[in-house]
Amino acid sequence: MPKDTSRTKITQKKDNLFSHKKISKKAKFCFDERVASVFDDMLERSIPYYKDNLALCVDFITQHIAQYTTQNLAQKPLKNTSQNSLKNTSQKLSQKHLQTKNQANARIYDIGCSTGNTLLELASRLKASAVKAKLVGIDNSSAMIENATLKAKAYGADICFVCADCNEVKYKKARCFIANYTLQFIRPPKRVAFLKKIYDALESGGVLILSEKMTSPNAMLDAQMIEHYHRYKAKNGYTKTEISTKREALENVLVPYSLQENIALLCEAGFCINDIEVLFKWVNFGTIIAQKV
Repeated sequence: MPKDTSRTKITQKKDNLFSHKKISKKAKFCFDERVASVFDDMLERSIPYYKDNLALCVDFITQHIAQYTTQNLAQKPLKNTSQNSLKNTSQKLSQKHLQTKNQANARIYDIGCSTGNTLLELASRLKASAVKAKLVGIDNSSAMIENATLKAKAYGADICFVCADCNEVKYKKARCFIANYTLQFIRPPKRVAFLKKIYDALESGGVLILSEKMTSPNAMLDAQMIEHYHRYKAKNGYTKTEISTKREALENVLVPYSLQENIALLCEAGFCINDIEVLFKWVNFGTIIAQKV
């Protein structure tokens, strides 16, 4: 079990950043130390079904890695004759070594990993399933990476966290990519190039899971969805002032696309429309899974 001192370091505060009168209405949202210190609370109170969706993503990735390991490492059955028993034992040991080696080579990237919640849950699930993989979290916020690293150390999770611009990273071949609520913060002209880098780095059969806040192309429905979302945040304890101030701070920082636009971006990056599915949708939030075939 993690030491109490480690847990103290990663204690999350309640998100009341936008309740202070000192906050300038012109101040733009950024992932600094103040945001990182309350981010887990912010996620749970601001993203509908956050924990359920996280569990859904982790479940699909765990299944995918397990199936990949089984399908790609299976070898022909060995004949159990007494004459070949020594040879069979040697082959089985070699097969076990190869399986362990290839499992570890199954790389999973979480782009925009923030405080590492998804990778921490994934590490736990993979361990419980006796499946090994290399987990890599990337975020351009040093405060987020520091928080994620502390949490991984506290829980004994073997995760590599890297502070870097996701647009500049040279990705190694990977089995899975996760980009939850990340694309919406990338400038629109750079989104296809970013997704293309992911597509090129994915192994054949690999998957990308993409979660985003979304808009509707229908103006009336879009306004209704925004209003419904604001009521959701109010039920979770945010005041009207906090909701409006944060919305202004996110203006032109978080630029959401519609579900159709996000799918079009994936297709432009190289994914086939028949290999893209919607895993989850709640009003103006959604999760998409795309497989490289």
